[in-house]
Amino acid sequence: MAEEDGIPKSAGLSGIVPHFYYDLIGRIVPGTYLIAGIYWVTALNGRLSEFDITLSATAVLVLALSAYAVSFIIGPCSHWLFDRFRHFGEQAITEAVCTVLKQNHIQLPAADKSGKWHSSILERSERCLYTLWLRAPQLAIMCSRWDAEAFAARQFGTVTIVLVLIAGWMTMIGQPLDHPMLVFSLAAFVLVLSIFQFRYLRRKAVLSRFTMLACAPARKLEAQ
Repeated sequence: MAEEDGIPKSAGLSGIVPHFYYDLIGRIVPGTYLIAGIYWVTALNGRLSEFDITLSATAVLVLALSAYAVSFIIGPCSHWLFDRFRHFGEQAITEAVCTVLKQNHIQLPAADKSGKWHSSILERSERCLYTLWLRAPQLAIMCSRWDAEAFAARQFGTVTIVLVLIAGWMTMIGQPLDHPMLVFSLAAFVLVLSIFQFRYLRRKAVLSRFTMLACAPARKLEAQ
């Protein structure tokens, strides 16, 4: 029997793998970082020596769900804060990219009314990813992981900003941290790394789809 709707079974991974990467790497881990950071800053005043917690299985489950919920809420904020650090321009439209799009009957990117190319390039890249899932799911999984890691980078950066604001608020109300220079230095370090990591991974995830699609020619689906 021919594969249903002409879609290979391997492409079914597209319903599992991206969600796993996004939920674990992009939401649960940054959310846990935020909850632990708030506890460290507000309850322990930045004292490392007292950060010793033993959690039961139920507490771990509650923490994971809470981390997911918190990270889900800050997602739009992280997009607004970090997307501007990685905008794609006309220079991303190389001859090789145009060749791949033409071969796969995908419309070439075009500038919008304000002369910006970012949204158009993202849209064409996403179409390439859809096609890549059908032809080479293993390559598409790599792109999904890079997407999730870029998402996690911007989430970590946003969480760090939130923690800095909380620490600053505590100082203003007369509850200063025991080691403010340590806390703010760590926060600045994580924030800078998050920005650079987001820029690198976002570019890698978006532009690599064109290259990978060029390496994954169309194949005929055979009846079983």
